[in-house]
Amino acid sequence: MSQPTHSTLQGMRTAPRDGHPRIAAVGASGGREVDDETGVIYYKNEDDEDVTKFKLTDDRKERASRKQAKNMERDIKARQKHSKEAKKQAWREGSQSPDRDNWDEDFEDLAKSVKSRPQSAKPANSERKWASSRPKSAHGQVGSISKKVAKLEETVLSLQEELDEARKMVKDTKKMQQENNDATAIDGKLAEKLALLRRDQERNVRVIEQLVKQRDEAQAKARRLEEVLVKEVESLEVDTSYSSPRKPKPSTTSPKKKSTQRPGESDSEFQRRIERRHRDLVKPFRSMEVHEAVRRRKTLKEEEDRARKQDLLDHMERNKRERLVKSMDAGEFSFAKLDRERQREKEAAREEMIRKREEEERGLLFKARNVKLYGTENWEDIAKREDAERKQRVDARATKMQTASQLPARMAMHKALHEQAGHVVKESSKERTWKKLAEKEKKATQVPRVNPDRYSEVMKLKQERWEEKLRAVKEANQTHKTLPNRELPIERRQKEYEQKRVSRLARDRKKEAEKRAKIDEMERIAKEKALASNIAEPKMTNAYNMKIMKLAVDRAKKVEEAQKVKKDEERRARKQAVVNAEVRQMVAEMERERKTAFPGHFVEMEGAKEKALAAKKAKEEEFKARQRALKDRLREVQKKHKAEGGIIGATEKSIMKQKAKRQALSVVADAVGWHARDELFDDAEKAYLGVAVGVPGRGVTTVMTSKRCLGYC
Repeated sequence: MSQPTHSTLQGMRTAPRDGHPRIAAVGASGGREVDDETGVIYYKNEDDEDVTKFKLTDDRKERASRKQAKNMERDIKARQKHSKEAKKQAWREGSQSPDRDNWDEDFEDLAKSVKSRPQSAKPANSERKWASSRPKSAHGQVGSISKKVAKLEETVLSLQEELDEARKMVKDTKKMQQENNDATAIDGKLAEKLALLRRDQERNVRVIEQLVKQRDEAQAKARRLEEVLVKEVESLEVDTSYSSPRKPKPSTTSPKKKSTQRPGESDSEFQRRIERRHRDLVKPFRSMEVHEAVRRRKTLKEEEDRARKQDLLDHMERNKRERLVKSMDAGEFSFAKLDRERQREKEAAREEMIRKREEEERGLLFKARNVKLYGTENWEDIAKREDAERKQRVDARATKMQTASQLPARMAMHKALHEQAGHVVKESSKERTWKKLAEKEKKATQVPRVNPDRYSEVMKLKQERWEEKLRAVKEANQTHKTLPNRELPIERRQKEYEQKRVSRLARDRKKEAEKRAKIDEMERIAKEKALASNIAEPKMTNAYNMKIMKLAVDRAKKVEEAQKVKKDEERRARKQAVVNAEVRQMVAEMERERKTAFPGHFVEMEGAKEKALAAKKAKEEEFKARQRALKDRLREVQKKHKAEGGIIGATEKSIMKQKAKRQALSVVADAVGWHARDELFDDAEKAYLGVAVGVPGRGVTTVMTSKRCLGYC
C-alpha cells in the first residue's frame, strides 16, 4: 500500500473553509478555490454552485453527464480510499483515538488488525520518518481531515441523488416524447380519415347536384315540348263551315287516269270501292279525342312514376348524406370503447354471479366429522335414504296426478277390464322387492335381547342389513324408474348455433337481395333518364296534323258554345230583372192601396169614410207644413254624411250612428213624399235607403226599409 506524502497530508490538513466541498471540475473559475494538492473545491457561498450541468436536454448532454458522473464516482472512491489510508496511518501511529460517537464501520477491519498486532512491532523506516517529521498538533489536524471526509461523503450522496433525479427526468422526457409521437401518428391517421370522408361527401354532393340538374333539364324540356304543341294547336286555323264529310266526286278524267281501277271492275263497283276506302280513311279520326285523352293519361302516369322514383332516389341520397355527416361527427373508436364497456359489464356480472354462488354453496356447506359409527346412520346412509325418499315422493306425485287425471277412452276401457271382479294382476318384480323389504322390516322390528359380549357383532350385522336394504331400494328404483337421456350442453349450444347461423344467412341473403334490387332499380332509372335525354324531336306527320286540327276545332267549338251560353244567361238575367222590377212595382202599389183603403182598424160609425178622408187630408197638410224644415235637416245630414265618407267604421258606435242616419233619412224621405227623390238622394244614398230604381218610362216606385220615427217627427 502506497503511503501518502507529506505534502499531500499537509494539503489535507488545511483548515476548513465556509461552505461544503465539491469535486474539482475542469476549468473551475470564479467563486471557487481549488487546492491543487488535494483536488477539493470549497465554495465561499452555496449559491455559487453550478447546477445547470445536471439539466439534460439531448442524448449528447446525457452521455457527457454520464461520463462526468463516472469520473466523479471514480475520483470519490479514490478520495475515500485515500482518506481511509490516512485514518489507518493515524490510528497506527496512535495520534488519533477512536471516537465512539462517530464510529465508522470502515475501520472495523483496521481495529481488528491493530488489536491483533503484537506490541513489539516497530514501524518501518518511512513510518518512523513520518512520525519524526509530523508536527505536534497532528491529532487536531487529522480530526479536521475526518470532518472534511465526512463533508465529502455528504457531497457525494447529494450528487448521487441529483444524478438519480436527472436520470429520472431523462426517462420521463423520453416517455413524454414517445407519447407525443404516438399522439401525432393518431392525429395524422384521423386527419387522413377525415379527408377521405370529406372527399366522399363532396363527391356525393356533386353526384346529387348532377342528378337534380338532369331532372330539372328533363322537366324543362318536357315543358317546352308541351308549350310548343299547345302553341301549334292554338295557331292552327281550321275551317269549321263544313257540315258533313265530303263525298268523293266521280272521276271526270280520261280513261288513262283510271290506273287504280282493277281489270274487269265496272265504274259503279270502282265508285263504291273508292267511297269505302274514303270511309276507312276517315274512320281513325272519329276516336281521335279518346286516343288523345288516353295518351295524355298515360303520359301523366309515366310522369308520376318517374317523380315517385326520383323522390325515392332523393330520399336514399339524403339518408346516405345524413349518415355520412353523423359518421363525421362521431368520435373515433367509439365502437371499441362501447365494446370494452359492454365486455367489462359482462365480466362484472359473471364475477358477481360466481361470488353469489360461492356464498350460497358456502352457506349450504355441511361441515361434519366424517366418522363411522355403528348402530347409527352415517352421512352416506342419510344421503341414500333422502334420495330414496325423494324418488318415492316423485312416484307418489306421479301416481296422484295419474289418478286425478282422466284417461282416454281406450286406456279407460283397459283399466276397467283390469279392475273388474275376478281379474288377477300378475305381481311385478318391483312389488315383490317391496314385499320382501316389508317382511324384512317386520322381522327387524322384533328385536331380541342381545348378549353384551356380542354387541359389536350385532351392530355390525345391523349396519350390513341397512346397507343391503338401501342397495335394494336403489336397484329397484334404477330398474323401474328410467329417465331419458338428457341433451348435453354442447349439443344444445350446437343446435342453437345452427339455428342462429341459418337465420343469419337468411337475413344476409334478404339484405343482399334488397340491396341488389335497389341497385338494379337505380340503374334502370339511370338508363331511362339517358334514353329520355336522347329522345329526338317529334316529327310532324299528316296524321298528327289532322289530330291537332281536330283538337283545335273541338276547342273552338267549345269556346263558341261557352260564349253563346254566357250571352244567353246575360240576356235572360236582364229580362228577369225587368220582370222583377215590374212585379215589385205592382206589389208596392197594391200594398199602398191596401194600406190606404184599410188603415188597420175599422170604426163602425156613420160617415167613417168621410172622417178617414178628413184625417188623411189633415195629415197631408201637417206633412206639407213640416216639409221645408225636414228638407233643410235632410240636406244637413246629407252633407255631414258625405263628409264622413259613408259607412267606414265597423265598431258598434259607428253602426248605431249609421242606423240613426238611415232612420232619419227614411223619415225625411217619407215626409217629402218621394217626389223629389232624384234631387235629394244620390246613388249611394238610394242603395243605403234600399230604394229600388224603376224602369225608365214606366213610373218610379220606392221600397223603404223602415218607416218608424225615432224622435225626428
